[in-house]
Amino acid sequence: IAERYIEKCYSAVLAFDAIALELHFENALVELGTEVFIEHLLTPLLTVIGERWRIGELRPVHEHMASAIIRSRTYILRNNNPAPKGACRMVVSTPIGQLHELGALLAAIIAELKGWQVTYLGANLPAEEIAAAVKYTHATAVTISISFADDDLLLHKEIRKLKKLLGNDVSLIVGGRAAGHYQPLLNEVGVINIENYDHFRHILMELETNKTNQDKAKQ
Repeated sequence: IAERYIEKCYSAVLAFDAIALELHFENALVELGTEVFIEHLLTPLLTVIGERWRIGELRPVHEHMASAIIRSRTYILRNNNPAPKGACRMVVSTPIGQLHELGALLAAIIAELKGWQVTYLGANLPAEEIAAAVKYTHATAVTISISFADDDLLLHKEIRKLKKLLGNDVSLIVGGRAAGHYQPLLNEVGVINIENYDHFRHILMELETNKTNQDKAKQ
């Protein structure tokens, strides 16, 4: 079903038909449910749009139109139900220079659906500000999304700095289309690298178990 919707949605993007794209999203969400919608429609669609834009089948304006609609749709998907009392807390953002926020938004929704209390900060933040948010919210984890690979050293510096500021008590989780480009750095710094959505859910479950065990040990 999701593959059929990907084709319909891509055709709407190609035809620059925003109304049809919105309609397909609404129907797909009802038919698929939130998590399947994110994992099997939105994420592959974004990949297809990115690839077709790179080979020149789509203009930048197509990608911008689709991204704007997906972003507004994604904000609507955020869980309006308050997190359970004592829920694990997470801060979600993208590092400085990373302007695309959709990957971070989708990660925030998945975490919220799993019962986490998420503070979403948007895109393009320096390490000091992300770390400050952790301090204010008493978060046990930070998830950042890297969607664009650049060879400058700024991102290397920022990830090292963020890990140092967070220390060992706060987990740093990294995902996004371009995260693999920085694999040697991520391994060196000791962050948790998201392989896919199922892996992310597994990470969340492990962190919850660890927190529960720590809380019990303190009692």
